[in-house]
Amino acid sequence: MIIGEIETVSIFTVDGKKIEIQKDSNTINISRLTNGIYLLTANAKNGKTFKTKLIKQ
Repeated sequence: MIIGEIETVSIFTVDGKKIEIQKDSNTINISRLTNGIYLLTANAKNGKTFKTKLIKQ
């Protein structure tokens, strides 16, 4: 899904704790995350928001 130019990407644990924020980046480094399920929120500069589940194995 294309939402526009990404401004920020936030990663949350399943219990809602924010663990990572990246700004103005085309890539997300998840190497420091332990295996598990996370929630990812991407906010575009045009105000649109995209949310998805992220599974690291």
